[in-house]
Amino acid sequence: MMRTLTLIPLLFVLLTAQAQTYFYIEEIAVQPSAPSDQDEITLALSGGLSSTGSQVTSATASVSGSTVTISISASSTGGLTVIVPHTELVAVGTLPAGTYQVVIDGQFVGDFAPLPDHEFVVSGGFPCDGLVLSPVRWHALTDTALVVYVDNPTTELFDYPNFILFDADNDTLAVETVELFGLPGSGSVHYLRIHEDAVVPSGLFTGRLELWTDFTSTLACTWDMEMDLCPPPPCVEVEPFIQNLGGAIASGTFNWGILQNGNVVASGSFVVDDEQQFDADSICLPPGNYSMICGSDGGPSTGALFYGLWAGPGQETPTQPVSDIIPQPIPFSLFLPCLNPTQSVGTPIEVGGMLIRLEADQLVVSTTDDNAELIRVLDMQGRTVFEGIPAGRSTRIDTQGWASGIHVVHVLGTDGHSRATRALIP
Repeated sequence: MMRTLTLIPLLFVLLTAQAQTYFYIEEIAVQPSAPSDQDEITLALSGGLSSTGSQVTSATASVSGSTVTISISASSTGGLTVIVPHTELVAVGTLPAGTYQVVIDGQFVGDFAPLPDHEFVVSGGFPCDGLVLSPVRWHALTDTALVVYVDNPTTELFDYPNFILFDADNDTLAVETVELFGLPGSGSVHYLRIHEDAVVPSGLFTGRLELWTDFTSTLACTWDMEMDLCPPPPCVEVEPFIQNLGGAIASGTFNWGILQNGNVVASGSFVVDDEQQFDADSICLPPGNYSMICGSDGGPSTGALFYGLWAGPGQETPTQPVSDIIPQPIPFSLFLPCLNPTQSVGTPIEVGGMLIRLEADQLVVSTTDDNAELIRVLDMQGRTVFEGIPAGRSTRIDTQGWASGIHVVHVLGTDGHSRATRALIP
């Protein structure tokens, strides 16, 4: 905020006039007020000219290390001896992050600005380097948005932030709408909507993530990086859950299942009691279309129990109430854009002790142990195209009649755990 110009007493003017001071600097302000290393910085020198005939004839800035030197000159052609308010703007340009000292090197100029005005801070490298970002990924449950999770252990708030993602050609891929006052230290989830004209790359690509502040008016941080918007294969960790949302204490056992094309691909039980009104399980699912159901195992229950599936910070399915009658399924799609891998089984794919390769019209599924008890292959629509007991450690599956495209290969172990990977059938 600019301070009101203090009129210099006439006696002071008369005394200093003998020293030929034509411009008295009373305030030094940096513009913008909180500059970053991306901003064009200007110093505003405010004060008074000694007469109506006085003027600033030149003003330039130079930077050496952390010192900004303002070389400024003034002159006078006479005129009335009255104080004429004046502000001189001196362009400095962009500066690296750090703390800077202002030195006035003036001719016929007096520097009467307070000491704190001679120092300013440029933010940039340190606050940006301090941010902890998750990989940019597709939203687990929709193909219209990307998600990035941010921890902010710095002292910088990053007022009214939003993220924008660009590809290597500087085309906009996704943009976040400003919704937060700042980046909280407790972490925050950011949703970047896919731009209507974007062609989103698949697989590994070079991109640039930018963090803007002040309603997309100031570029604060930039990250150039290699990224893949899909999670690593073969599957994604998700958590089915149950929760009592009120009314009374709930209790009982409740069975849940994850279905794909009518087949149960994962199942388990939730338990809630007097001490625990929330329960969850952890499973690993490959990308695809699913539904979740949950129902009572016959035990008593009160309260308001709801179930759903958590797929990452800020990424949950809608919930449904638990009922003793036929449960209401929750349909969901998990990382659907990631059903199109660039890999083919023309060369072997090895995942978690499972080796997949294609030989003529046969899909060969091999395991490195004797733990496998069931092999199931699903097509792009989630339909089972093969299900059978492994023939030792290497099983040959006839693929004649299969549609071309992505198939998901599941190997169920005797311990109940499932291994899965995606295979591209030409």
